Amino acid sequence: MTVVRVVSTLAALSGAAVMFAGPASADELSGMYDQYVQGSRQFTVLGAEQWPDPDADTHWYWTLTPCGDGCTAVTSQTGGWTHEMRLIDGRWQFNRPNPSGATCDGVRQPSTFEYSFDPVTLTGTLRDASICRGLRAYSEAPVTLIKTG
Repeated sequence: MTVVRVVSTLAALSGAAVMFAGPASADELSGMYDQYVQGSRQFTVLGAEQWPDPDADTHWYWTLTPCGDGCTAVTSQTGGWTHEMRLIDGRWQFNRPNPSGATCDGVRQPSTFEYSFDPVTLTGTLRDASICRGLRAYSEAPVTLIKTG
């Protein structure tokens, strides 16, 4: 009888441990990826100015290399830059300067690319954020990371 109670108690405790365990960590990102940016990017505040071509899809090729817990180094094969992408609030995220900047009222000004990806589906958003007319303006496009090697 004692053996049955001990086994039952251990089974109940292990079930509770599984039930209260947090979500599994995201898989490590490693290898070659196509960062596929889909279509139009219109400023959401202004709704008119676009970059670079509202009707064209864009492919940027990246090499991803783990750099620690919740960290992946992103090296652009097409842009010649490297940045660290971090797992923050359950999403892979990083920001980098946009060397071309954004256009506000016909004038180029500094802007920042803001990347965010779901760790399971590898889909997310790319924002080109800036300040225009004193307001935070950004264009946004859906993106997908497609493993190529």
